[in-house]
Amino acid sequence: MGQKLAKRFMVAFGLGLLLALIFDHSAAGFAVGFAIVFGAGLAAE
Repeated sequence: MGQKLAKRFMVAFGLGLLLALIFDHSAAGFAVGFAIVFGAGLAAE
């Protein structure tokens, strides 16, 4: 895994976790937050 991709993965992981904690404390909330952040990061490149 590239260093840039690994960093983006960690950021997306952290933000997804934060969103899940704030909104609904569920794995689904985490998955959605993670997918949005990670997908947006890939699209922005």
